[in-house]
Amino acid sequence: MKATTLMDIYNTLLGKAGEEIVLDEDTIKKAKHSLDEMIRLGE
Repeated sequence: MKATTLMDIYNTLLGKAGEEIVLDEDTIKKAKHSLDEMIRLGE
């Protein structure tokens, strides 16, 4: 499964507990951008 949203990433991590998780660079950049925006909006 290719994770493309924060929910996809969360569900992937839950489903792979104890296994190595490999996410592509684009997914990581999107997740970081989303987290940065949530932090910005919470200020």
